Amino acid sequence: MSQRPRGRRPVQEITEPQRRTLKEIRLFTNRRGFPPTMKELADILGISHASAHGQVSQLVRKGYLKREPRKARGIAIVREPEASFGSLPEEAEMIMPSNDKPVGG
Repeated sequence: MSQRPRGRRPVQEITEPQRRTLKEIRLFTNRRGFPPTMKELADILGISHASAHGQVSQLVRKGYLKREPRKARGIAIVREPEASFGSLPEEAEMIMPSNDKPVGG
């Protein structure tokens, strides 16, 4: 008889709030050259400090972020999530024709 794994199944996909957290960390780091503190991240996301800490902890557990202990700005992005099917990144721009005439005709 084989044993079933104990506890919850590991979930590697990230939720929309986690995706937003990762995006805000990336934007802050790109703009300022260093990552946000937990307080800054909580303020940016409009959530409590504890919730921001929880989001970061889940992203660390799933392998998207890493943390340097005893540093206020000790979070770094390790990998980016794959785009889900049928969605475009918010930073992407769509180029649409400006008239109804066929191109080249």
